[in-house]
Amino acid sequence: MSPFARLVIASFFFVACGVSSPTLMSDATIVDASVDSSASVDMVACTLVSPYSSSDPTCNGCAEQKCCVEVNGCVGNTKCNDDYVDCTIGCVLIAPPDGGITDAGIYDCLADCATQYPEGKAAYDVAIGCVEKRCPDVCQ
Repeated sequence: MSPFARLVIASFFFVACGVSSPTLMSDATIVDASVDSSASVDMVACTLVSPYSSSDPTCNGCAEQKCCVEVNGCVGNTKCNDDYVDCTIGCVLIAPPDGGITDAGIYDCLADCATQYPEGKAAYDVAIGCVEKRCPDVCQ
């Protein structure tokens, strides 16, 4: 699948599930401040604040297990999920209905989105890059 197609598909996944004020968890260990430092440490599980894939539970499971923090970092970030992703969807909507997805105008539009929303694009790239790297077989 081309990088552009992945961008389009992932954009729709992120927008389809709007989020407000999620609590982002990391895979880091949390120590209860009321006990001394030699006490045991509890792991905090991360849960996706919205599905990564709208139609593939196996992909969602992998994304949650291996890229939860990264995906939540985009979905819960308005500069990523609202600004950058919405901008890229707008680019896709201007695509000709005859499948002209490689039209230079669309790529120019995507480049403009990246220029307008660099922080959002960076968070998006981290999320998509993680899933592509850690879940390549189940999230195609």
